[in-house]
Amino acid sequence: KLTERSEQDYAAWQVDLANHLSARYDHGGGIAENDLDEAIRLAHDTVELTKGEHMDREPSMENLAAILSKRYKKSQKLDDLEESIRLTQQVLDATSEENLYWSTYMRNMGIRLLNRYERTKEPTDLDSALQNFVRLSKTLQATPLDRIEGTRAAIRILQMKGGWEQANKLASEALKLLPLVCGRYMGLQDQQYVLAQTSGLAADACSLALKKKNVEEAILRLELGRGIMVGYMIESRSDLSMLKKDCPALAKRYETLHYKASRKINSQDATARQLFLKERREAVQEIEVCVQEIRKHTAHKRFLLGPTIEELKRASSDGPIVLVNVTDISADALIVSPKQIEVVELPNFFNKTTPPALKQE
Repeated sequence: KLTERSEQDYAAWQVDLANHLSARYDHGGGIAENDLDEAIRLAHDTVELTKGEHMDREPSMENLAAILSKRYKKSQKLDDLEESIRLTQQVLDATSEENLYWSTYMRNMGIRLLNRYERTKEPTDLDSALQNFVRLSKTLQATPLDRIEGTRAAIRILQMKGGWEQANKLASEALKLLPLVCGRYMGLQDQQYVLAQTSGLAADACSLALKKKNVEEAILRLELGRGIMVGYMIESRSDLSMLKKDCPALAKRYETLHYKASRKINSQDATARQLFLKERREAVQEIEVCVQEIRKHTAHKRFLLGPTIEELKRASSDGPIVLVNVTDISADALIVSPKQIEVVELPNFFNKTTPPALKQE
């Protein structure tokens, strides 16, 4: 009330108010029943306020799209979802990949298209959602975590379409990003989410390798994810610690590239943001070269890789090693012994439906 509608910051304050009302609706149940409608009214008004070249134009439109999508889930009125998709497409049309929020817009568009597909069964919506997630998975400007999220969403859709070959290729590429998502500068909640995505991708990749009857690759993928998670939780990967002792300059180069590739960019300054995005693109491309250089050193030829199949077999000399992998793709027990690896399917351990998490914004 203390800010005039003509002031530049008025739209941002109104977006905040709409978001708070939407959040109160989430937590208030019937008590806050009218909050969602009021949030949509305010969000609509903000979109009107930001017509033209206003700096908050796209965020205001996406905010309205998100609240409309939330109301759709409550009321199942298709008009709300249609308007939400229309707004999100306008936002994407006006936004480049260099935009700070492009990954969020692209992901949300994919989710909303999936919601409409579930309602109308229009196959073009499923195809468009897949294209969005695949593009997100391959965009160097996106954070490694955003790319992994895009990959996992694409895998879920390819699972519905029976596109196992493409899903396997996407998973294989995304596994290279796993070492880049683990940064201890994040908060506890973010760390927990990263660990969930890390373990989830490794499990998906394992199931996809088993679909191709490639048992050894399945185990290597699962162990790669497990090794990264263990190293993350104990604060230091042993292979990086050893590299620091043997090749400190190379270790420093790797850590610098890792930081540039994975850091979260929050700067609102356009020049600084472009610089950070350029550094991220270059670091993502350079870090693979750096890793290959590290692996040329005999003592570090398995840098950022899990144990070999032979190492696992030797480790099972005192008794078989049993690895259980459960996803919505398959559920299997992989039994490693000195002479063989056996796969036992566990059909009663999993649900074949697409995880609800894919449909949440």
